[in-house]
Amino acid sequence: MSFLTDNRYLSDMPPGRLLDVGCGTGAYVAWMAREGWDAHGIDFDADAVATARRYPGVDARVGDLASQKYPDDHFDAVVLSNVIEHLLDPQGVFDECRRILAPGGRLVMITPNVDALGHKLFGPDWRGLEPPRHLFLFPGDVLEKMGRKAGFKKVDVFSSPGSRSAAEYVLDQSTKVAQANGRAAPRVSAGQIALQERALDLLGLKRGEWVVLVATK
Repeated sequence: MSFLTDNRYLSDMPPGRLLDVGCGTGAYVAWMAREGWDAHGIDFDADAVATARRYPGVDARVGDLASQKYPDDHFDAVVLSNVIEHLLDPQGVFDECRRILAPGGRLVMITPNVDALGHKLFGPDWRGLEPPRHLFLFPGDVLEKMGRKAGFKKVDVFSSPGSRSAAEYVLDQSTKVAQANGRAAPRVSAGQIALQERALDLLGLKRGEWVVLVATK
């Protein structure tokens, strides 16, 4: 399953009010607005937010989540795609997301999977580590515990195996990191990575490149 072609795990929900935390230049928020959602985004990057505001139907703001002081029970869905790993207080973000979600609302988090096959293959050269940009990386069980601690009544966590093109990206970027560190990358093809990820995922081992949390308030 691709989180891009699946509306980031919101395709089974009727359109409502959506917040994309870390919206960047707003492509996803704009797409969801076209799908009928009341689409909102926030990001630290003022230039990115300026670009996002050019899309019809998009409300984008500069700043962090806590500073926006959204009302309680305000959103039907909150999405953080490749964001939680950058934030200083991930548990606090979980808590705030639950506060601003309406009853029955959905939180979706997608983040590099510290248990990914790519990490096992490339070790310290895995592209997902990205020091110092990534402050925290999570296995699925930790994300699940954080969601439950925040008070979500239903928490599902799984990994998302990458497509062939995603595996090519992992291989290319991790190989570049290895070369920069003076190390040889493992001899593996993108096709092998993609196939092994899918096989391991079918076995329930959560070795996909991304770990995904879908939680319901």
